[in-house]
Amino acid sequence: MSAAMHVHAAATAAASASSNPYNLKPGEHSTGTTIMAVPFEGGVVMGADSRTSTGTYIAVRVADKITQVHDRIWICRSGSAADTQALTDYIKHYLGQLAVETGRAPTVKVAANLMRKLIYENKDNLMAGVIVGGWDPVDGGSVYNIPLGGTVMKMPFCEYKYKDVGSGYFFAYIGRYSLSQCLVPFIVHFLFLSRPPPAIGGSGSTYIYGLVDNKFREGMTKDEAKAMVEKCISHAMARDGSSGGIIRTVVITEDGCDKQFIPGDKLPYGP
Repeated sequence: MSAAMHVHAAATAAASASSNPYNLKPGEHSTGTTIMAVPFEGGVVMGADSRTSTGTYIAVRVADKITQVHDRIWICRSGSAADTQALTDYIKHYLGQLAVETGRAPTVKVAANLMRKLIYENKDNLMAGVIVGGWDPVDGGSVYNIPLGGTVMKMPFCEYKYKDVGSGYFFAYIGRYSLSQCLVPFIVHFLFLSRPPPAIGGSGSTYIYGLVDNKFREGMTKDEAKAMVEKCISHAMARDGSSGGIIRTVVITEDGCDKQFIPGDKLPYGP
């Protein structure tokens, strides 16, 4: 092959990669996106932008990327729109069957592990990164992050209430978990003073890591958590070409779910 042909092949490959950065199949749409979930005392706030794109073409301006799979369990979707829609349909079906068979509402943990199983066992054929969040009587408000590949990670601050750390709390956790499970988070917290971040995902999340670290604090109220989600997603939308449109949010508590949206001309920028 001549040098000119090599150059042409390289240029063609580069152009193809730039127009298809997520390696999607022909005709497949991407939810190149910004998704986020922040738990607070008593529930969870989840949020997402609304842009669905096909390469550089915006296919849908007001897509709904926050899908309800049970009464108080929701999923934020990123990756291939087709893959994530099919996965959430499966999860909704399985959770509905489980609720009928057991006679009680499924937990967020069950939903997250069902999603993890589907994504991990089909990771070579799927492009799906999701955040599973919600409220249940067992764990209260909880958030699970499942990136590409199927790893499931519960956000640590949902499990360990650092603000009330004391001997009573410590021994209460020993009764529920193994000694190592109790010791490790306490040691990490006291020695390194780490602050686990909220769950964020999608192409726009890379632009707001610093903003999230700056805005997040433990013990946030519902209004503070909701304001943080809206502000962070709006800044990601301003910088990420694959994120845009409107902001959709859902607040999930024991009392129910409150879903809202912010139009694109009223995004909460500012300091």
